[in-house]
Amino acid sequence: MKHITLFFRSAAAQTGAVMNKKLKKIAGGCILWFTGFTLAGCFSPGGERIVNEMVFDLNNISDLEIAYDEENVTFCDGRSEKLVIREYMTDDNRRYYANTEIQGKRLHISEGGRPLFKDGFSCRVEVFLPASYNRDLTVITTSGVIDMTQADLMLDSLRAETTSGEIRLEQVKAACLELETTRGILDLGTLLADQITIHSTEGRVNISRMEGNVNYTSTHGSLMVDAAVGAGIYQTSNDGLLQLRYEKADGDLQFYNKNGDILLTLPSSLAFELEAVSRNGSVSADFGKDEKEEKGWVKGKNGSAPYVKISLESRNGKLEIKKE
Repeated sequence: MKHITLFFRSAAAQTGAVMNKKLKKIAGGCILWFTGFTLAGCFSPGGERIVNEMVFDLNNISDLEIAYDEENVTFCDGRSEKLVIREYMTDDNRRYYANTEIQGKRLHISEGGRPLFKDGFSCRVEVFLPASYNRDLTVITTSGVIDMTQADLMLDSLRAETTSGEIRLEQVKAACLELETTRGILDLGTLLADQITIHSTEGRVNISRMEGNVNYTSTHGSLMVDAAVGAGIYQTSNDGLLQLRYEKADGDLQFYNKNGDILLTLPSSLAFELEAVSRNGSVSADFGKDEKEEKGWVKGKNGSAPYVKISLESRNGKLEIKKE
């Protein structure tokens, strides 16, 4: 598997003089160009201007990791076969430019220095990822937004993590997909992966469509899925909403929400065995309740030859199984 990692942090900087610097470095078979420059009139609405551009040949890179602190990181479809990263800052100081390191087939890009006092300083990053890059990608921020809505991603693996920022995805296809937030927002479009892992401590996760084998864990977070295909295990250890609509289940589905509600919609044609139990909450089901239906407990099956098992459990939450 291949990874490329990039790290950037925002900081207040001195206003640097106009400068041009170009460094060419060959390491581990990867050619890097670092160009620092100030372009008059190249300002963003927030006041940042492009101060640094880096170009990487990815022919011998299989592990790409990108990690930032406060910066917003925007991914775009690459305009060439090389990786291009642009740093925009309100102040141009060479000490604030990104650092890079190559270890074997792994490229690691980390943020440069930052001023002690950040008042008035801001930075953002654009990543132009070549469409031909299809190996492993890791992107991390602390509070910055990771915006991948402009990129159509096809990768071996993607790992995106933010502490309190936001992750935005339009469409990604990968063998392995891992998304994580502590108290941020995951605003996701279409996820297509063999294995999908999502962890949210107390964040909010919205997904338009996902296909794959899902492992979702949360403490206080909420999950809303408009359409799903596949199998999965969903666990919320304290409270929060689990609301999912499955168009097709080709494996078992397990849901646990200690104190919150579980709202599940299933296709009427799905053949399944069902058991839903809530110790202190209510349970209702449109179908699959032929064996037992009483307060806090529903059990039964749908179809003559059930091929998946569906279980829902809560201590204090409401459980609803709807038929579509």
